Amino acid sequence: MEFLFKNIEPDVKEQLLNAPALLSIYSANHNGKLTKDEIHAVLDYNKIESYSSPNFLHDFFNEVAPNLREKIEQFETILPNDKNLRREAIEKKLQPVREYLENLKENEANEIKKALLGFVEHIYYTHESIFEEVLFPVFSSHLNGKNIKNLEKGLL
Repeated sequence: MEFLFKNIEPDVKEQLLNAPALLSIYSANHNGKLTKDEIHAVLDYNKIESYSSPNFLHDFFNEVAPNLREKIEQFETILPNDKNLRREAIEKKLQPVREYLENLKENEANEIKKALLGFVEHIYYTHESIFEEVLFPVFSSHLNGKNIKNLEKGLL
């Protein structure tokens, strides 16, 4: 994780570690809060990524793991209940992460974005109507190899 957190401001590091919880909540925003199944999908994905992601991301996922459920619960409590206000708050919290990723080498930023997008993907497969009800801009043009143009503008 030395690479990932090298020359990173403490608040940006914190938001990067919060990104999985925030993206998960943002993805489930169509029904307000994550369901138990969605939370399990997020936790399972994080566990899988802790050993199957590119080597430079293993430590990141391992550092996220112990507090992920608590972070989700914390953010669900402190974020606004209104759908639009919640989205705006999440986008604002992720702004420093977006700026950080813009300053990385393209291939490294893409690997991080792809790994983070996996949280969205796992919620999608848990609750398949997410794209029917919430077409949200995330940060990538691919979801498991699919080209989803609405994801190109996004949060990161």
